[in-house]
Amino acid sequence: RSYWLYIHVLTAFLGYAGFTVAFAAATFYLIKYYAPNNIKAKLPPEDVLDEIAYKSVAIVFPIWTASIILGAAWADEAWGGYWSWDPKEVWALIVLLFFGAYLHARYMMGWKGPKVAWMVVIGFIAILICFFAINLYFPGLHSYAKS
Repeated sequence: RSYWLYIHVLTAFLGYAGFTVAFAAATFYLIKYYAPNNIKAKLPPEDVLDEIAYKSVAIVFPIWTASIILGAAWADEAWGGYWSWDPKEVWALIVLLFFGAYLHARYMMGWKGPKVAWMVVIGFIAILICFFAINLYFPGLHSYAKS
């Protein structure tokens, strides 16, 4: 076993964890934004939740990027090629591009509030597809599905 594999798996799980924190903050933001006042009082302020989601994505985005790069290094060492368009690789790239668009919208375009909270929720759906659906239902190098 290559050391690339261990570092790749560690960074991937850190990525999943960080995106989960962002999803939780965005979900609480949306609950607070749309919920009646008696529920709103029990949650942190909207700007705090928005900032937690943003900072979580900003921190985890380079970790997720590193996971993809480290996975490519391991793939090259193990199979002689950096990228094979395996379903997991494709969905990891989709997640990367989607959250890259989120960071661009948030930082460069100044988006805040429910619009970007919904982006995090949609991005987390892509994370769930990447982690669960691909592993269970699509054959490939990262899969438990039968080919």
